[in-house]
Amino acid sequence: MEQEAQKRNISLDYITEEKHYPLGTTDEYFIAPEQDEQYTLVLCGDTVVLNNGLLAAALSRLPAQEQEMLYLSFFKRMPQHEIGRRYGRSRSAAGYHIRKAIQQLYEEMEGLAHEE
Repeated sequence: MEQEAQKRNISLDYITEEKHYPLGTTDEYFIAPEQDEQYTLVLCGDTVVLNNGLLAAALSRLPAQEQEMLYLSFFKRMPQHEIGRRYGRSRSAAGYHIRKAIQQLYEEMEGLAHEE
């Protein structure tokens, strides 16, 4: 009986070496994209370096004031009431324009992604 079991058993080394089956795989969803390309934009006099080409292209398509408002809000962490004061608007109006710019940014990125 033991001899029959040994005949049916196949060595793990044989399977991996002879048949070239990998013991494991790497799921492509968990591989981080290579960050070799950098895209620079100048916003409010500061140079911003982005690693996402779609984001850089979409951001550069927005009107300058909306680019600046997004930059001040997300990069400089400036409160909306200060952004509003800077552009002669209320806090709520600044918030509205920032949300609108984010929506435009998403739409631009989606459109650019479909062009590729």
